[in-house]
Amino acid sequence: MKNHITALRRCVAALILTLLPFTGLCRDRDQESVNREIFARTLEAVSGAADAPMGELVVRIAESFMDTPYVGGTLEVEPEVLRICMDKTDCILFVEMCTCLALTFKGVDLAVAGRDGAVKCVAPSRHGTVKDGTVQEVAPSRHGTVKDGTVQGVASSRHGTVKDGTLRDGTTDRALRDGTVTDRALRAVPSYELLRRNVQAMRYRRGIVDGYASRIHYTSEWILQAERMGIMEEFSGELGVEYGQAFGFMSAHLDSYAQMRDKAAREAIAAVEKELETHAPFHFVPQERLRDASVAAQIHDGDIIFLMSRAKGLDIAHVAIARRVDGELHFIHASSKAGKVILEPRTLADYAANGIRVARLL
Repeated sequence: MKNHITALRRCVAALILTLLPFTGLCRDRDQESVNREIFARTLEAVSGAADAPMGELVVRIAESFMDTPYVGGTLEVEPEVLRICMDKTDCILFVEMCTCLALTFKGVDLAVAGRDGAVKCVAPSRHGTVKDGTVQEVAPSRHGTVKDGTVQGVASSRHGTVKDGTLRDGTTDRALRDGTVTDRALRAVPSYELLRRNVQAMRYRRGIVDGYASRIHYTSEWILQAERMGIMEEFSGELGVEYGQAFGFMSAHLDSYAQMRDKAAREAIAAVEKELETHAPFHFVPQERLRDASVAAQIHDGDIIFLMSRAKGLDIAHVAIARRVDGELHFIHASSKAGKVILEPRTLADYAANGIRVARLL
């Protein structure tokens, strides 16, 4: 009898292990349904604002997410896959979502326009510079080669065929004309699928999901990648002072990261930390400078605020979106203390005891 009970327990355990992946799939499908509903609701809420400046659009999107519950650790599930939870958030995922929604509503596809040297509609970029609507210098692209503002050669794309600088299928003929960017290049139709592509492009190194270490964990790297894609520009150096930033918090706190049990992940993260230190010097804006009205005036609504960390080897402790109230500089953020997305009642100068870094969406 005892043997039969043992065998039965083994069968039940095996059945549970077999069904667990399917249970996860059901949860994922439920989350996707929720996401799509929120996406549609947000798109409707900001309808007519897609052509507004990025900062204005991001603030409108952020305000539509007020009172969204703060929930940490939503990405810390194995295996590593793209996970999106629009009904709950933490500070960095809130800012990431608002940014990616704004890009999506403007029809920007980072998977096309921000990787592998592809033609971009904003600048600066290591592949060339878009200035006054014209691509300067030479930039290789899956759509052809951009030289002196002209697309050379013929290359097909999901948006049509680029030939002699013009997109031919009529989808966005205004996007590339005679090699000049007259609107956002390769403008796509806003959709939840486009949002997913944009989140993946921002969240993962080079937009490729390949295990835990492929996700960007240090906010400084997130900023650097966004700058390379031409969608963000940090201007901390214009307002603040230089400082020495070490990276190594994750390697020094392995017990805090379950996925770091894997040797390959540990080695990959350590390599990222070492590489980030080659990007010195970094700059930040001390709290006392934020109390200077002339400095605070240069931070606009929709700018991304990165609040500095005191922890050794960690760059950023919190992320938010700048928002003025009655002329005073506040911010919208996912607050762990409040347990939800709020407009912070304290001014940025009062809140940012350790100083900030700041970037503008382009």
